[in-house]
Amino acid sequence: MRRALLLLLLIPTLALGSVPDTRPAPIALTDSEQSAVSRGKIVIRNEDTPTGGMVTGVADIDATPAAVWAALFDFEARVSELGALEAVSTYREGEPLGVRWELKVFGTSVIFHNLYHRDEAAGWSRYSLDAEKKNDLVSVEGAYQVYTVGDKTRLVYRSMTDSGRSIPSFIKNWLGSRSLNAQLDGIRNRAQAAP
Repeated sequence: MRRALLLLLLIPTLALGSVPDTRPAPIALTDSEQSAVSRGKIVIRNEDTPTGGMVTGVADIDATPAAVWAALFDFEARVSELGALEAVSTYREGEPLGVRWELKVFGTSVIFHNLYHRDEAAGWSRYSLDAEKKNDLVSVEGAYQVYTVGDKTRLVYRSMTDSGRSIPSFIKNWLGSRSLNAQLDGIRNRAQAAP
């Protein structure tokens, strides 16, 4: 159970399908969500499953899409932004990019490896668990979208995770929202600080 809780500190979730090299579907915000994002708030949607969950996060960022992509793929910067994240390292360059994640909470480590397929020119990236590596998770799938909305750049984050263990919903929602909010806030701050 501790491993599952750790997972939720970093990888909140949303069902995306299993095709890593296709553009994610556009997001439709409610009027309330659009109002919140327009005021600089981060909007987070949670849907939980017995062994994981799905989450979507949306933030409008006062930076160029290129600055947002650069901040987004600066995974190592997240170590100082997320308390449970112990280490991040790239183990495979190119396409797809391979990234090893290590979380630690209450003395328990969770290690997993994601492959990132990206088409920044088209405004998207998808990732999934690298099945060729040893992972402490059953499944991870996610996507990023980066596109211009007015004079800002919108970042949409979606992720679905299956820990393989039952986790209470209130814990998943609390940890997932807190973690995703910290991630998007860190990405936004770094992108806005870029020259």
